Amino acid sequence: MWDLTAALAALEARRLGKRIRDSHKTLRSTGRFAGGRAPYGLRRLDPGPGLEPDPLEAPVVVQMHEWFQRGWSIT
Repeated sequence: MWDLTAALAALEARRLGKRIRDSHKTLRSTGRFAGGRAPYGLRRLDPGPGLEPDPLEAPVVVQMHEWFQRGWSIT
């Protein structure tokens, strides 16, 4: 009985993973954001499902990239 339960749980885990991957693929193909919190420098669109640059945080991200290109460390 234990082996049967474990096999069914493994099967359901694979099915769930496939459903989640398919759902995220569908969201990406329609331009929607499939994550939780928006990454730093971006914010969610109010009327729409996508992301847009955050006017307060985006310049900071650009500055961090410039510093990294100059050889500064990530920290």
